[in-house]
Amino acid sequence: TWGGDTQFSMTSNQSEVTASASGKVLVSGGYLILDPKHEGMVFAASGSRIYVTAKKLDDPSVIYVHSPQLQQELVFSVQSNPLQITPIQSNPSKPLQTNDFVLKCLENVLRFILESGVQISGMDVTICADNQFYSPQDTLQSLSLSFSTNSISTLPNFSLPHLSAAATFHKTGLGSSAALTVAFIASLLKLHGFPVPSGNGSAIRFHPPKNEWPTHGAIPVLPFLADQSQNENSVHVIHRLAQLCHCHAQGKIGSGFDVACAVFGSCVYRRFSPVPLQQWFEIPTEQRSVRDLVLEIGNYAKSWDEKTRKIGSCRCLELVMGDVRGGASTPTMVKAILNFKESNAEAPRIFAELGAANESVIAAVEYLVEAERVLTSSEIDSFLLNLKDYRAEQWTAVKADPSFETLLPCLIQLNRAFALWNSLFEGLGHASGVDVVPVITKQLIEQTLSLPGVVAAGVPGAGGNDAVFAIVLKSPGSPDSVEAMWASWGQISGVQVCPLLRLSL
Repeated sequence: TWGGDTQFSMTSNQSEVTASASGKVLVSGGYLILDPKHEGMVFAASGSRIYVTAKKLDDPSVIYVHSPQLQQELVFSVQSNPLQITPIQSNPSKPLQTNDFVLKCLENVLRFILESGVQISGMDVTICADNQFYSPQDTLQSLSLSFSTNSISTLPNFSLPHLSAAATFHKTGLGSSAALTVAFIASLLKLHGFPVPSGNGSAIRFHPPKNEWPTHGAIPVLPFLADQSQNENSVHVIHRLAQLCHCHAQGKIGSGFDVACAVFGSCVYRRFSPVPLQQWFEIPTEQRSVRDLVLEIGNYAKSWDEKTRKIGSCRCLELVMGDVRGGASTPTMVKAILNFKESNAEAPRIFAELGAANESVIAAVEYLVEAERVLTSSEIDSFLLNLKDYRAEQWTAVKADPSFETLLPCLIQLNRAFALWNSLFEGLGHASGVDVVPVITKQLIEQTLSLPGVVAAGVPGAGGNDAVFAIVLKSPGSPDSVEAMWASWGQISGVQVCPLLRLSL
């Protein structure tokens, strides 16, 4: 088993493993989620994943890591006793390449494996990322394709970003570093015979060899394991390892909501206390035990106190996310907001109001999920068909079948809860001097909310001008009208918006 000082129940060795983890969209709880007193609601972009394929090599002293999309070729020399991992020059004619997230995953996961009494293998690792992690705008324009999720789906898998010698590329804010960290750890552990989560309780997926993958469309997924007995323990082990590696690579201890979403899927998340991890990082490297920290052994008992609860499937809603090429620096914004929180006399009131609004959004979503349980699929379909042509402000006047009495109050509550959240989130920006909802983005949100079938719209995560989301009725036409309006927004405002993904909630 995973727990305490007992031995692992190892699985059969494999020569090749591919694991994947999804991106995320934080729709409520931005900035609040840094504080363990508050929760955040984060949805897994389950169709947008990062894949890590790890193959065993006969030579245990070397690890190769390839990222074809980013044109990165990393090489590490490995010494087991004591563990030492050193980036080495792969091409003498080019500068030394490295990646902090890859390096810290290797350092900590391989130490965990060795501390568990398992020999480490040399590896050849390949990283692939679904196209939605990178802005598609330049590519779609170069191919004379419209800005739409349909256009993105016509691109070959793993074809973004298109890089040239001098090219820069834009990420879309889906949490690529967290998804990479989780997938990397899952593939390494499974390759070395450790039990890994598969199925209920975990959003991590495993896949057949790459030569069986299609050039377009969804990557096939291996069936879940029949024996789920170790899932609960193993999913927490991977989560803690991933939080440790991600913080180590970033050089700071963040909230970890993106890592949690990559492991657990869509959830309401309350962060862990940073103190045990801070104390662990202060210990000299050679004296640290990754295994003790992750398995909460000895002095590390009860070190991990994060809380997650799954968000049930919502059959009547869909999330549309857009890539906005306005730009935002999340670390800079977070630092400024935290400075405001610590130094401004009005901050306690502002954050208390924001916290209450955030709780209302979360409650409204959970209320809707529960209300749906008593309705059949045909009743929900009828409800959506009757409501799809109305704007949110018109809903109170709509009368129809009994399903309206069940679902309509939930949607109205959700619409109003998000409206309050948006208003207070924008107010936080005004009070702090941080442009969390820029004027042009506010106009885009308001225009989106004026469309029929739109329940809510806003900026994900820390805000800024690099992404927008809309929650719409899962009915014919509603997502399409949002996509069409966003695609034309550049002609109106000069700021290009490309519909990036659709996600069933």
